[in-house]
Amino acid sequence: MLARHFDERCLASTRTAVFHAASDQGLAGEPLTDFLIAVNECVTNALAHGGGRGSLSLWRTNGGLLCEITDTGPGIPARALTEGPLPPPGAPGGRGIWLTRRLADQVSFLTGPAGTTVRLSMRVKRPEARERRRERQTSEGSALMRWNEMSKRQQGTLMALASVEVALTAAAAVDLCLRPAGDVRGRKGLWWMAIFVQPVGPLAYLLWGRRP
Repeated sequence: MLARHFDERCLASTRTAVFHAASDQGLAGEPLTDFLIAVNECVTNALAHGGGRGSLSLWRTNGGLLCEITDTGPGIPARALTEGPLPPPGAPGGRGIWLTRRLADQVSFLTGPAGTTVRLSMRVKRPEARERRRERQTSEGSALMRWNEMSKRQQGTLMALASVEVALTAAAAVDLCLRPAGDVRGRKGLWWMAIFVQPVGPLAYLLWGRRP
C-alpha cells in the first residue's frame, strides 16, 4: 500500500503520505492521531540514531494497519527496550520507545548491529477501506529547486531546519502525551493535530498551549 525511503529532507512528505494512506484505510479520530505520532517517533529515532535514513512500509492486515520502519544504524541498546516507567529527562534515550508502546496497539522491535526494524500495528474499526478522492495539485514548473540543484550552503541550511523540526515535534508530542488535560489550553485532540503543522504547530503548543 505504501513503501518509501526517507531522510530528513522528506520527513514532512513521509508523514503526509502515512496520514493519507491510513485515512484511506478507515483509520480516523484519536486512533489515527495516536498511530501518526507513534510512526513519527520511530521515523525520528531512525533519523537521529539509525544512520539518518531508513525505509517505511505500510500495509493493510485483516484487523487493521501494520507499519514497518527499518534503519541500518548500530541497533537499540537493550536497556532502552526494557519496559517500565517513563525514563527521567536526563536519561539517554528511551522516551520515544516508551511513548510508542502506549500509542500503538502492538509494537515489536528487531534490533542488532546491522540495524533496527520496528513494527507498529493499529486496529481499524471499520472493516472496509474508505474510498476517497483527493485533488492533488502538481506544478511541474515550480520554483522549488531539486536537492541536487541546491548549493552546499542551501543544503546545509535545509538539513539544519529539518533537525530543528524533528526535535520540536518530538518534544511537543511527549509533553502533550504526559500533560494532564487541565494543564493544556484548549482540547488535547486539537493540539495533537496542530503539532504536525510545521513549523508553527509545535512552537505554538510549546509557547502558548501549556498552562503554567
